[in-house]
Amino acid sequence: MDVKEQLTQAINDAVKAAQAAGVLPEGELPSFVLEVPPKKELGDFATNAAMQSARVFRKKPRDIAEAITGH
Repeated sequence: MDVKEQLTQAINDAVKAAQAAGVLPEGELPSFVLEVPPKKELGDFATNAAMQSARVFRKKPRDIAEAITGH
């Protein structure tokens, strides 16, 4: 399993954990992109998971991102 697959799985696991903790409502995480940003100072990887799931979870992308990183 390569790094991108591991990170994708970690994001999916974090969403499930946040849902189990009641931080995020139930719903299926839509497909999202995990990519290397164009500038190195922006980080090693970037994802649009929070933006893609805002409509499903009916929350602000920022709140979703905090829930994901917290789990």
